[in-house]
Amino acid sequence: MVEFAKLSGSGNDFICIDGRDGQFDDVLRSKERLAHFARTLCPRGLGVGADGVVFAVRPQDGRQADLGARFLEPDGSEAELCGNGSACFTRWAVENRWVSAREVRIQTPSGIARGREDVDRYIHVCIPTPEKGTGTFWAKPPSGLPGKTYLSPFLPVRVRVRSGDILKVYFLIQDDGTIVKVCLESVVTFLYTGTLHPELAARALTAPAPDSQAAR
Repeated sequence: MVEFAKLSGSGNDFICIDGRDGQFDDVLRSKERLAHFARTLCPRGLGVGADGVVFAVRPQDGRQADLGARFLEPDGSEAELCGNGSACFTRWAVENRWVSAREVRIQTPSGIARGREDVDRYIHVCIPTPEKGTGTFWAKPPSGLPGKTYLSPFLPVRVRVRSGDILKVYFLIQDDGTIVKVCLESVVTFLYTGTLHPELAARALTAPAPDSQAAR
């Protein structure tokens, strides 16, 4: 049985799955099976339909993080970090009372992200710096919308996302222009929870045949 929650962060929707008990460890250890899982569930009209899959996992270091997260793209590739995915993860974790407060430290392949749910349901996430350097930073709205390069000193950056909401992106910048922290504010909607039909779950969890892997 594969239970999931569906959440939307400023127009990007994610399938969130709890893997903290080790149920999906075999899948998470296999790059091919993990890619197959995401490619099965993300297509709209054929699977659940989503912009990505997020797994909650045990953190590697419980002293630094409350939970671990794995982010999968619809094409099956794994992202080191996802801003709106982290925002959805934050509300999901807080709502399930996996953390004692309204804040959560999330261990990602890119480092520790920190999420906080405010009383107005806005989610604030501070993410590890995606690049060390000066000058410009690429703020990328959800797919299908134009991106824009913003000069670092102008704070915050305001991006209109697919839902129509204005997403605020904040930068903490040193005197020499180096970006040391990136924080975003996201509107997160808890859409629904459910259980995969056994047929779809079996398709997603079944290891792809060697010839189908080669074809990809």
